[in-house]
Amino acid sequence: IGSLAGTLICTFVLIPVLRIELILGLLLAITALTGCAALAERFGQQKLRAALALALFAAALATARPAVIDDDSLLFKRMTPYQTLIVEEHDGVRYLKSDRVQHSSVRLSDGLPVARAYPRFAAGALLIQPELESLLVVGMGAGNVGTYLRTQLPELAVDYVDIDPAIPEVARRFFLFEDEPGIGVHVDDGRRFLAASPKHWDYVYVDTYIGNSIPFHLCTVEFFREVARHLAPGGVLGINLSSSLDRPFARAMLRSVSEVFPSVYVVSIQASTNQFVMASAGSTRLPLTALETRATELDRRWHFEPSLEEIAGRHVHVDLDLLAVEPLSDQFAPVNYLVRFDAE
Repeated sequence: IGSLAGTLICTFVLIPVLRIELILGLLLAITALTGCAALAERFGQQKLRAALALALFAAALATARPAVIDDDSLLFKRMTPYQTLIVEEHDGVRYLKSDRVQHSSVRLSDGLPVARAYPRFAAGALLIQPELESLLVVGMGAGNVGTYLRTQLPELAVDYVDIDPAIPEVARRFFLFEDEPGIGVHVDDGRRFLAASPKHWDYVYVDTYIGNSIPFHLCTVEFFREVARHLAPGGVLGINLSSSLDRPFARAMLRSVSEVFPSVYVVSIQASTNQFVMASAGSTRLPLTALETRATELDRRWHFEPSLEEIAGRHVHVDLDLLAVEPLSDQFAPVNYLVRFDAE
């Protein structure tokens, strides 16, 4: 009973609420205190051992003191069952970090992602499907993508889904995210949410491929088939891919996407190693000239920054031998290995 209680309490109570250093200090203090209690009746005979136990107890208590954070930029820090979240603010911009990797940034003056941030490139889906009415964002972050697109598409219905319940809380508290008509927030695993949902969306944007712990089941051919099943006719899949095109993880992802979607487009995000991947079920892939022509026309209708013409101009030809890359599947998806290999 004690072993079971200790495992469950540490996993679901102590670790999500307290720092690891504080937990270890408290456990060590309790252990030392039991030693002091055991030696209490024989203090005269066991002076040295009792003194050492008391010293260990005092040292453990000193270690277990709450950390004093002397950093004006740090607004929030929490270890959740899924990640460590940190919110910082510098020069009027708030940043959300997940496991020390920057995930989102919002300018407080207008609530929008800072210029050239990758959420702005999500507007590139309009080059494939100019009549967007609904959007599903898998991996909410600070809610940047939907907030930004709704500045030009105010009638766009947006659903967010994130497995971590702390994420919507942080977005509302620190990143000016508001629950408005047409906005839905769901706490669930992205793939499980799709499997249970009867809805279809014009645009499904997946932003879960950042950091060193990427959910493999959101990288497989089976997952992309699930996404395709929930796309409306003419719908678009968008992916924020944090990897350069010559790395194993990016190659495996592109191969997996191309197994399901005949038309795949890649846009290099300026001032970043990220790539914005768009895919559609259309059998005819639009040439670059057609994308640029459509971008010019759409820029008269909307005023995104960067412009759609600039996004189209950053389209890159993927000169990869994808046939030599094995697609990721539910049976074989060594995602963490590929990500670690990318970092070497």
